[in-house]
Amino acid sequence: MSVIQLPVMNQKFGGTARRDAWWLGAILVFIVLSSFVVYSTWAAFQGTPDHAAVAGDFTMLEDEVAPVIKALVENGIEVVAVHNHMVHEQPRIFFLHYWGVGNAEQLAKGLKSALDQTGKKKNGMSGM
Repeated sequence: MSVIQLPVMNQKFGGTARRDAWWLGAILVFIVLSSFVVYSTWAAFQGTPDHAAVAGDFTMLEDEVAPVIKALVENGIEVVAVHNHMVHEQPRIFFLHYWGVGNAEQLAKGLKSALDQTGKKKNGMSGM
């Protein structure tokens, strides 16, 4: 039986023998997608048109929290949590998790009503 001698390469953790920037594309995709996940508003529906469930998140500015909660509650959608991730950020950004069960069209209208409370320009907030 013959023995094959292979060179031992001392590499740093995560190092490879490649010399090109093969990882650059993956990092850029991660950064772009992560920014959307961090500041996203989304909804996931399941069920039938007559009996559906919806769950999701809102990302909003501080002055949008109360109007969004009001719109959700008035449309039978429960607010599960409201919180923020950062400290001392400007503008203040809040995250809201919700859950609702009912007619899919009515749930969608309720979410639209809440979504309409976001993105409005306020007096003194030019440039936003």
